[in-house]
Amino acid sequence: MPDHPELTGQQRADVCVVGAGYGGLSAALHLAARGFNVALVEANRIGWGASGRNGGQLGVGPRADMHKYERSIGREDARKVWDIAVAANRLVKDLIAQHKIYCDLTPGYLEACWKARHAPEVMAEPEYLARHYDHHEARAVSRDEMAAMLGTARYHGGFLDMAGAHLHPLRYALGLGRAAVEAGVRIFERSPVTQV
Repeated sequence: MPDHPELTGQQRADVCVVGAGYGGLSAALHLAARGFNVALVEANRIGWGASGRNGGQLGVGPRADMHKYERSIGREDARKVWDIAVAANRLVKDLIAQHKIYCDLTPGYLEACWKARHAPEVMAEPEYLARHYDHHEARAVSRDEMAAMLGTARYHGGFLDMAGAHLHPLRYALGLGRAAVEAGVRIFERSPVTQV
């Protein structure tokens, strides 16, 4: 993706988005798709921060297991958190498909147990998610199957969730930037915001 110009002089826009990470790029893209005149300003380059420099995991559900959410906020609100997280997973996949973003999207998320005492709880998670959250893409993985998958017997089992995935984080950010520009967003790089 070519460099974008620095912001000089005055610009007019219906909406000015600050930051060209995943959140800013997605917001700008969605606003432009709805007919807004959008300018996006970024202090560095698209994907410069955490969006372009992360491990590329596209999980399903929130980061902590659902039992923890249920204990702290109750099952009804935990379900709302789950639904939002699943919708975010779907949105990323939909944006990749719709805008033909080449980011090495590879299906599957593997949770491996380093400690034997964690294995029973982790391996029970897929059945729990199926029963309480209608999530049927995950399955338990035995220690032997994990060893065959990874080429080491170090792990004590875990689970594989095929709704999860891995992607190249910077390529995804650059693809969102390209899609935003194609939708009419004006992107200004090397343009730190100094006052709002």
